[in-house]
Amino acid sequence: MQLFSILKKLRVALGIIFLLLTLALFIDIYEYFEESTFSKILYLQFVPSLLKFVQTLSLVTAGGFIIVLLLTLLMGRFYCSTICPLGILQDVINYLAKKVSKKKVFFKYKKGHPIWRYAFLGIML
Repeated sequence: MQLFSILKKLRVALGIIFLLLTLALFIDIYEYFEESTFSKILYLQFVPSLLKFVQTLSLVTAGGFIIVLLLTLLMGRFYCSTICPLGILQDVINYLAKKVSKKKVFFKYKKGHPIWRYAFLGIML
């Protein structure tokens, strides 16, 4: 249990760092950051690295895209809960809502509907 606690604190710390770095890019109205800083901060973000990969078709320049895919295959939701700013923001809002709300149960278990999953997958393919 000790290892789980340490890993969770590490994940939260990394998530806050990625969120603050991405937020700094969005609120940089006085252009303190150079253009090269943008590419360094957004290197592990899925969409910017995917666009760079499609644009250059080079694995060297778009390594972030490959790293994100490998992390997702090996660790599952690691990208969404640690690197992606939207996933981190959702976790922060959920945490704050649990602290403020008087409701005890936020998410209830519901049985999955595989027919919807496979139908959606078929439509997307």
